[in-house]
Amino acid sequence: MPFDSFGFQVESNPVVLALMEAKAKIKDRRRWTTDTTGKTADGAYVRATNPAAVSWCAVGAVKVVRPGVANLSVYDAAMKCLRRAARKVGGAGALPQGVNDGQGHSATMRMFDVAIEMARATAQQDEMAL
Repeated sequence: MPFDSFGFQVESNPVVLALMEAKAKIKDRRRWTTDTTGKTADGAYVRATNPAAVSWCAVGAVKVVRPGVANLSVYDAAMKCLRRAARKVGGAGALPQGVNDGQGHSATMRMFDVAIEMARATAQQDEMAL
């Protein structure tokens, strides 16, 4: 991991960054939702990428922080980590949507923490293989 001018480590892996940004987006419970990828201020269900959305589920948050085809590989890798983390947090067969919708905000935050650690471990393994 690189360091900034003050000697602090700076995260540079795009998958880790996507997961960290998505978690930050829904850390405040008022910006987190269930049963849909996005909601408007008046509670209408919308796509996560809809500009009127003010709250997102776990999957919606990842879609919003890494939109577009150019970031598809980052999105796919982030979602792979999130799916693996869902199984660790929610049990065998659990999906991110199930943790988000069925186990609540705290479990969703834990799922992101696990996914971030998995993405970091994967990045470190990839660097060591070079």
